[in-house]
Amino acid sequence: MADYSELDELAAKHHFILAYPAGIRGSWRVPMPDAPNANVEEDIQLFDALVEQISAQHAIDHDRIYVVGMSQGAIFAQWLASQRPDEIAAVAAHSGSPPKVFEFSTAKVSTLLIAGQEDLVHDSMRDDVTQYQAAGCEAKFLSIPNLGHAWSAAHNKAIWDFLSRHVLKSKEPD
Repeated sequence: MADYSELDELAAKHHFILAYPAGIRGSWRVPMPDAPNANVEEDIQLFDALVEQISAQHAIDHDRIYVVGMSQGAIFAQWLASQRPDEIAAVAAHSGSPPKVFEFSTAKVSTLLIAGQEDLVHDSMRDDVTQYQAAGCEAKFLSIPNLGHAWSAAHNKAIWDFLSRHVLKSKEPD
């Protein structure tokens, strides 16, 4: 993701810390209908440890922790947000719907879904926005013309604009 997303440039411009954790064998574990206990907690614990390690080394704003993922990483980002809604302020999921066993009723984190119009997940992600919204969660869909299953670096600013306007709901001023 670091090679193709150009998010490093965005982080440098807007002065935020960016981490690129890697899933085991390039994949993130999420609950699956045929293997509901596939060690999914280990990847969530990796997130917890990463936040703890970065917090020990840098002064971070815990009200503004964001998660971004592409493809299977987008699936995991949405799952992670459902498991850590008090720690994640917003999510940007590019080219990946939530896990098949995802309960939209648990969705509490504002989510930006992005897909190319030529991507096979485009229509299902567009439909996911409706389900997020029906659950009372802020969700927005960004449809990118002439793009397949690939990252759209041209839309990094839109991602940052969405993420950066969110703080944890439990910590917003009254």
